[in-house]
Amino acid sequence: MLFNYLVMNKMKVSLSIFLLSLLMFISCANSKSISTDIRTKTFDAGYNETFNAVVKTLSKEGYKLDFSDQKSGVIDTDYRTASKILPSFTKDERIKINAILNEEGKRTQVQLTINTQNMSTTNEGKSGGLTKEKAISYYKNLLMKIGKQL
Repeated sequence: MLFNYLVMNKMKVSLSIFLLSLLMFISCANSKSISTDIRTKTFDAGYNETFNAVVKTLSKEGYKLDFSDQKSGVIDTDYRTASKILPSFTKDERIKINAILNEEGKRTQVQLTINTQNMSTTNEGKSGGLTKEKAISYYKNLLMKIGKQL
């Protein structure tokens, strides 16, 4: 009888933890929850010029390139912390950017994808995310800065 009671309570606790985790996952923005229209912009500039503008913008924003291939149009950065202060104490996110470029005649399309990890003492390096509103603002800001480089 005591055994059954302990098993049932353990199942309730496990279910509660699962539901809480699911709720936290759903509340974080990911690329699939943000329209491609927001993450994509077509610039009135040539492919090479746009590729260089994306690289320059990401570098100015403090991102270190992890992979860059102009021929395939793929740019990946390494994770960057939003704060220079110890991220494990500031509960800061680490942000990584992926850019894919497509040539469209004399114009070039850039599609960005943001990947985040939450950094805290209780959630060290686990996948997390920006709020949807913050992510949308971040996409718009990056695309605007790329445009200013052209």
